[in-house]
Amino acid sequence: MEVLIILLLITGVISLLVVYAHKGSSNDQGSSPGINLDEEAQINRAAYLSAVEPQVALQLAQRLTGKARQQGLLQIPAALYRQGNQAQALEVLAELDETYQPMALYRLLETLLDEDGPQAVLSLLERLHQPLPSAPLLRIPLLVARGELEQARALLVTFGVEQLNQGCAGEHRKLATLQRSVGQAEQAAISLGLAWQLLLKQPADELDPYELEQTLREYRAQGQDAQFPAMAAQLPASAQIIVVVLLMQAGEFDAGFELLAQNPEPEDYCGYPALLKLILDASRPDLAAQLIAQVPVRHASEMLLSLLHWHVARHELAEAEAALQACAIAPSQRLWCLLSLWRTYLEEHPHWCAHLLEQALLTLETWRGAEQWPWHRLLIVETQLWVQAALAPQRRDSELIRNGLEEVALLNTQLEYADRPVKQAAQAKLLHDLEQTRQAIELLDQTVQALDDEAQNAALDPAEKNYHLAQLALVYLYIDEQAKAAELKSRLEQNVSYASQLSHATLLNHIRQQRFEEAIAGLELGSLFNSENPLQQLHLALETLSQSAPEQAHRLRQKLLDRLADDSLWSQPNAA
Repeated sequence: MEVLIILLLITGVISLLVVYAHKGSSNDQGSSPGINLDEEAQINRAAYLSAVEPQVALQLAQRLTGKARQQGLLQIPAALYRQGNQAQALEVLAELDETYQPMALYRLLETLLDEDGPQAVLSLLERLHQPLPSAPLLRIPLLVARGELEQARALLVTFGVEQLNQGCAGEHRKLATLQRSVGQAEQAAISLGLAWQLLLKQPADELDPYELEQTLREYRAQGQDAQFPAMAAQLPASAQIIVVVLLMQAGEFDAGFELLAQNPEPEDYCGYPALLKLILDASRPDLAAQLIAQVPVRHASEMLLSLLHWHVARHELAEAEAALQACAIAPSQRLWCLLSLWRTYLEEHPHWCAHLLEQALLTLETWRGAEQWPWHRLLIVETQLWVQAALAPQRRDSELIRNGLEEVALLNTQLEYADRPVKQAAQAKLLHDLEQTRQAIELLDQTVQALDDEAQNAALDPAEKNYHLAQLALVYLYIDEQAKAAELKSRLEQNVSYASQLSHATLLNHIRQQRFEEAIAGLELGSLFNSENPLQQLHLALETLSQSAPEQAHRLRQKLLDRLADDSLWSQPNAA
C-alpha cells in the first residue's frame, strides 16, 4: 500500500507535466503535437513501472513517439541508476531534448546525491559538461563540496526566504542540514525545530517513518541526541521504536531499554528483530536475552532462534544450549528451537545435533498422556522427514521415510479435528518434496472433502474453513495442481484477501513453471506492486529465455508490453 501511495504521487507529478506540456504546445506556434489521452495514460504507466522494474518501464515508454516519448522517459534515468544501470541511465538521458533533459537530469542528480554523495554528482556533471544545477537543494551541497561556502551561505538566504514550502517538514529538515553544512548552527537548530513541530502535528497513522528517522538523525548530527528520550515521549507509541533503534545504533542500550519499558505492550513487535540484530552486532548476547524476555512467546521464538544461530555461527555450541535453557519459557518453544537447530546443523555438527534430538525427545515426554502429545510428536517425525526430503534421493533412508509416514498417518487420527487441516497441508508439501506427489494430492483431496463434511467440521466456523481452504489452495499450487487450486479460489472469490493472495500465488507459480503466456494473462495491478515483484521476476525470466530462444522471448516481451499498456489492467477495482 505504501508503494502505491508513492506511485500515486509520481503519477500526480507526471500528470502535471502533461498539463504543462499541453500549455507549452499551445504557445509553440502550433508546431508541436499535443499529448492525447491514451499517450497520457501510457506516460503515467511508465512512471508507475519505473519504481517496479525500470527496464520494462523503459520498453513501454519507447513505444511512444514525439513529445509523449520524451515525457514517458522522464522518470527512467533516475530509476535505472537506482537499479545499478548507470551507463544505460545516461544513454536514456542523452535521448531527451532540451525541454525534458533538465528535469530528468535533476531527478538523476537527486538520486546520485542521496546514494553516493556530492562528489559523485560533481563528477557526473563534469563528465556531462553540465553546470551546477540551479535548484538550491542540489546546488548548495555541491557548493559546499567545492569549498565555496560564501556562495552556499548566500544562496541559503534566498532559499530560506523565498523557496521553502513552509508546511513541509522534509524541506525544513533539509534546510537545517544545509545550514549546518555551512556553519550556521543557530539557524540550523531553528529550522530543525520547525521540522519537528510539523511532524508532531501529523496524525499518528500519517506520520512518515522515513522522515521521522531522518529528522532524528539530523538532531544527532547537530549534537542534540541527548534529547531523544524526551522527544520520544512526544511521539505516538508506534513511532517510538524508531528512537530506540537510533539509540541502540549509537550503543546507548540502557537508554533504549528504558524507552522500551515505557511501552511494555506495543501494538506490534515488528521492530524488535531489528533491535536484536543491533544488539548481536554489538556482541551483547546478554542484552539479547533481556530483549527476548520482553516479548510474548508467540513473537519471541523466532528471535530466540536468531540468538541461537548467532552462537552457532561463532562455534559457541555450549553457549547456544545455555541461551536456550535460559530464554525458552515454554516447552513448546524449547521443542521448536531444538528441532530447528537439529534440522539446520545436522550436516555441519552431527554429534551435537544427535544430542539436540535426544533433548527434543526428553522434552516430548512432558506431554506423555496429554492431548498435546500427538501434535508435538508429529513435529518431531515431520522434522525428521523434512531432513530426508532435503537430501539427494540416493542419500535418503527409505526405511525411516516409510516408518515416518506411517506414524504421521496414525498420529493425524489422534489430533483434534480443528488441528488436522493445518498439519495435513504441510504434510502434503512434505510428500511432494519426498517425490510422492500422488499421495500428496490424495491427502489434499481428503482434507478438502473433510472440510466439506458438515458432520466432521461442525467445530469450525466459516472464517476458519475459508482460511484452511486458502492454505490448501496454496499447497495445490506448490505441487502445480493448477485446476484444483483454481477450483478452491473460485469458492473464495467473495473474500478479497484470499482471492488476491491466490491470484498472486498463481502468477508466481506460472513464472516458476515457465508458463509465460499464462503469467502475462494473469497479471493484475495489485500484483505488480507486490513486495515479491512478479513483474521483475517475469522480466528476468524472459531475459534468460532470450539466450536460448530469442524469437520466442521477443514475442512474449511484446505480449507483456501489450498487457501493461491495456486499460483493463489499470482499471481493476480490487487491484490495490
